[in-house]
Amino acid sequence: MEPPFDPIAPLREALAVSPENLTLRRYLADQLRELERFEEAEAQYRELLARMPDDDGVRLALAQAYLGQGKTGHADILVELVTGREQPPVQAFVLLAQIRIAERDFRGARMAFRSACDLEPSLEISEVASELGVGPSNPFELEEDLADLDLGLDVTEDGQEGEALGTQGTDPLGLVPFQPFAAPTRPRETLSSAAGFGPEKSRLSLLLTAPLLQPDIFSAYGRSVGGGTLLMGPPGSGKSQLLRSVVGESDMHIVSLDVREVVAWQAEEGPSGFEAHFERFFEAAHRAAPCVVVFEHLDALQGLGSPWDPTAAVSAPAMLVRCLLDEFGAQRHAQRGVAFAATVQRPWALEPLLVRPGRFDRGVILPLPEDRDRRQIIESLLAGKPCASIDLKRITRKTAGRRVSELIEIVDVATESALERALQSGEPAPIREKALLAAIRSVRGTASAWYDELRARCSESSSVSEVTASDGAEDSSSSELQQVLGKALRAHDRRG
Repeated sequence: MEPPFDPIAPLREALAVSPENLTLRRYLADQLRELERFEEAEAQYRELLARMPDDDGVRLALAQAYLGQGKTGHADILVELVTGREQPPVQAFVLLAQIRIAERDFRGARMAFRSACDLEPSLEISEVASELGVGPSNPFELEEDLADLDLGLDVTEDGQEGEALGTQGTDPLGLVPFQPFAAPTRPRETLSSAAGFGPEKSRLSLLLTAPLLQPDIFSAYGRSVGGGTLLMGPPGSGKSQLLRSVVGESDMHIVSLDVREVVAWQAEEGPSGFEAHFERFFEAAHRAAPCVVVFEHLDALQGLGSPWDPTAAVSAPAMLVRCLLDEFGAQRHAQRGVAFAATVQRPWALEPLLVRPGRFDRGVILPLPEDRDRRQIIESLLAGKPCASIDLKRITRKTAGRRVSELIEIVDVATESALERALQSGEPAPIREKALLAAIRSVRGTASAWYDELRARCSESSSVSEVTASDGAEDSSSSELQQVLGKALRAHDRRG
């Protein structure tokens, strides 16, 4: 019996005769990828990239071959190199969305696809959903231990999960456009997952998770569950990751709502139906108790006035505030095992309605990482990567004043340098200390200005309060915000 015909064999024979024919090699690699022979395609693309190191088309094709083998980390690094160009191709963001879907990061997939739509608006009405092979129509990754909870999911006749928490249709990735809600999940992160910030971890555990897990002890000291906690810091300081690690350490559920997306969702949804959506969101959190509800970018709620003004047009942000204040007022969350937290980038711009006693009346400022924190963070970022001999003490000293995102960028830049050398040589190339030092010089620390502004704003507010108090006209809302920020700032300064 004759062996089956291999359609690739003639191409390999032709390439053997003309090994420098890069066009033929690219055609062979593309054919292998279309036949889903990804490992063979990878070998050809790597050879091409070694000969054509500046060709982003080959780089993206190699990323597709990696993705076909489930090597999402390899694919991610290559695509991130291309999306970081001054004029990246739209295909790079579409491929990045594919990678995020494979990683079950649906929010990241949605963001990547929106970037693609910015470059090519016609994608919004294309067949991209089927081309990307999006699996579930429900954008929420429900844990197995949540399967028996009634989270407000509609169930179709075939038993599949339908739309969730009031979603309205799908976007080209099979995900809901501007959908601000997520279902409660149990974070896999623990305190060891987020390096550094020991005092802040302890403080957040005391304020958020401990009262839910041991309410009797808190009651004995006259402390009840209730109110909310603000976690403040500059962009990229690691606020969300730290909250997830604190909740994950306690084996509790967490659910997040990005306030910025609520504003965008209002424009997409129209003027009706907000209240029902928010009520279902809060009810899902209660049913997943003990649960921490996190409002990302709470400072995006500004200038709302009174949420009960009957003459004002109803908006999604105003309705969110109304439902949130109802939760605080009724103390349902305290009775049913739910705690509230919020991440804030501009605490001086917080809506005064939200910081009165019993609401978000406690604050934690996430500081710039100290020496010990930076060393732990850098060690965790380098873990599992091929590294040459690196003087971590020197690297730690050189990274003073860098926030978490800047430390990540430094390691990413050094990793890309090693990866490019590995792709050119075909052999693993270690991350070198000199590459880290070069990355440190290129990634400047910019976050210290944020702490200076916070301190200046608090000082300014204090001066204004003294003047108005002497006139007998002190604004209680401004005073309460000042007290929350001042107390958090003093705790931050004591830490330093």
